[in-house]
Amino acid sequence: MFKLTEFCERILSDDPYDLLALLTVTAMTVLHTGEFKRGRWSQLRNLNAVSVEWIIFAAMYMEICGADDSQDFAEFVITNEIGTEVVPPLGRVSK
Repeated sequence: MFKLTEFCERILSDDPYDLLALLTVTAMTVLHTGEFKRGRWSQLRNLNAVSVEWIIFAAMYMEICGADDSQDFAEFVITNEIGTEVVPPLGRVSK
């Protein structure tokens, strides 16, 4: 038996758009390594599987836990041109 992340990675090597495996490996990466894997989030975004709020939550969670992937998050926002989507939720959080 493989670890869950390894199992999902094997599934994704055969089918890069397996939604359950993609969601699982992305969440596990955030929780266990504190890395913001831009490629995984882009895949989820392209599949309309996550809202921008979830992406912001993941970045904020990693920041709270001491991970320093804010640069990756910023580059993701710029690359995916979602700056106008990110500002309103962040404004609600700051209140």
